[in-house]
Amino acid sequence: MSLYFRPEKGVLGDVIPFYDNGVFKPFYLRNYRGNRDANHQDSWVMLSTTDHVHFTEHDTKIVGGTGSVIKVDGIYHMFFCTFQVMPEKNYINHAVSTNLDTWTEIPEDRFASDNQIYAPVHWRDPFVFWCEEENCWWMIFAAQKQGMTTRRGCVGLCKSDDLHHWSYCDPIYAPMNAQCAFECPDLFKMGDWYYLVFSSYADRYQTLYRKSRSLNGPWETPEIDTFDTRAFYAAKTGTDGVHRYVYGWNPTRENNEHHFDPLGYDGKDCNTWDWGGNLIVHELWQDENGDYWYRNGSEDEYIGEGNYAPDPDSGELMEGNDAGWTEQDGYFEPHYYYEDGSVWLEDATGTTYIGSRDKYYIDDYGNLQEYSESEAASSSGDSSEEYSKSEKRGELHMRVGFTADDTIRESMPEKEGYFEQRSVNEGKSTAFALKVANSSLEDSSLKGFLAEYYPVKGEIITQKDLTFESYPATKYQYLTAVNEEEKNVDALVCQTDDYTFGLFILTPSDAYDKVAEKKATELIKSIDFIYAESVDMAMTDYFQVLTPERWKYLCHYETTKTENGGYKLTYYNEDVPVLTLEARYYDGEDQPLDSVWQGYLGRIETVDGKKYDLLSTISQYSEDASDEWKEMYDTYLDTINGIRMMDGCSLTEGSHT
Repeated sequence: MSLYFRPEKGVLGDVIPFYDNGVFKPFYLRNYRGNRDANHQDSWVMLSTTDHVHFTEHDTKIVGGTGSVIKVDGIYHMFFCTFQVMPEKNYINHAVSTNLDTWTEIPEDRFASDNQIYAPVHWRDPFVFWCEEENCWWMIFAAQKQGMTTRRGCVGLCKSDDLHHWSYCDPIYAPMNAQCAFECPDLFKMGDWYYLVFSSYADRYQTLYRKSRSLNGPWETPEIDTFDTRAFYAAKTGTDGVHRYVYGWNPTRENNEHHFDPLGYDGKDCNTWDWGGNLIVHELWQDENGDYWYRNGSEDEYIGEGNYAPDPDSGELMEGNDAGWTEQDGYFEPHYYYEDGSVWLEDATGTTYIGSRDKYYIDDYGNLQEYSESEAASSSGDSSEEYSKSEKRGELHMRVGFTADDTIRESMPEKEGYFEQRSVNEGKSTAFALKVANSSLEDSSLKGFLAEYYPVKGEIITQKDLTFESYPATKYQYLTAVNEEEKNVDALVCQTDDYTFGLFILTPSDAYDKVAEKKATELIKSIDFIYAESVDMAMTDYFQVLTPERWKYLCHYETTKTENGGYKLTYYNEDVPVLTLEARYYDGEDQPLDSVWQGYLGRIETVDGKKYDLLSTISQYSEDASDEWKEMYDTYLDTINGIRMMDGCSLTEGSHT
């Protein structure tokens, strides 16, 4: 017997506490991961226990997300959430039972967001209870408010007189401080205090609580606002009328389902947390201030503030934020960002105002820079909106950190965008980078974009919301079919007001392994967005180059014709060449490279059938070279990776001696 319950061949997810006829009967979401078969299927499962040590399982056959169970006049009511993929939308569902074993869903009671107060996607985890103060049923749930800001996570509210028809109300709790919905909410009263419990993956990945003397707030944040350490997640409470227990789970580190495991570690201790793991149960008690503590083996033992984590390097126990641990990438990386005409710093302690964008800016490496007095003076009279336009002059482009040996197979600028295809992962995978005008899409939603280019086959495996340059983006992993061949897709889609950008890495499913997954993750993490004017698109008859924005202040370029209709494009720092890209006529025989500083990029095929070898040559620099020279030299790959073939031309792998 394990002290911490876990189902056979699977993991325990969100728990739905319930007490009935002298027995604790908590439900949970069972996930069999890679062990699903006819005898092992995901579903809601009911446990029964009298001591929270020994458990008996009862399968309900209900498939869906977190919710709640209540008993009214001898009838059991289950409320749970389901997820529609295309188009993306969430629903709250209702089922009834007379015995807790057999459940009947009520399709007509299924309802979605109003799309006015609440967003349609984050609409889940309903918790239903009778509100004595208003003499009606309350349903609170995880949600996002509609609005302009991305920080719209909240605990939503609906009300009903009959458990079948629900009216939409303003959120019960909406601090506007996090993007994520506040998951698995729970609400109860003890003594003179109401307690609102929820979980957040925005920073601490932890179960939190707030307290108030009124259901209508204001909701106070206690000095210690957690029940346990970080990674004690999705916890909800249940009571027998005397004792109140909190049920949560601690995750495994086995599955890397978010693809954020750090590189170079042999063990699992530094891996990111998976969804689901083992059941953890604590008994709660209330102190004189109304704050909650928990008992852990001995009476009234204070364990800690519940915000601790091992330092990833030393293993030393540190306060969670000091340890710098985040769900997204394993470590918290302080960074500067723009908002409302100002520069801000976000780090483990929160956000700090740096100053006006008239005085400060963020360079292409993410470092904070200060304008000279003359530069600052020239922009001092601009409004933040005008300044933003001058800072972001030109057209937005997506740049991906392809390596020089990621062969370009096809690259084509379009009327309002571009398309590029590369061989990556030593030729085992194919990457597609796209920029498409929203006006050209039948369905301009992110899911519509997927459907038009690389449709989802079955269910989306993983999905995570991100932002780039303040624009919404979503990271996906799913299956698609290309010419009847099944392929794994790792994708990042970002949408602006006018364009949709996409990076798709496709790998045949029979060749999709950890190496392919790692390569795809690295490419997605490498994405950044830059603004460039058309003048910074160096062009020849065969190819164009998106010049890195930082280069345009350091160099100039020129194009020259070579024999047999070829071209050279050369970048100069003052009068010294830094990088040369050459389309050299191919007469049927491979020629040797000129030096170790020259690389072969592929063979151009023109519309009239001629062929040219595309070569890159970088210059050496001396130790006393200027910093500008060194910067350009160190970033030459940005230019090589910005090559796009002109219309009517293609780039094949070719060969060279």
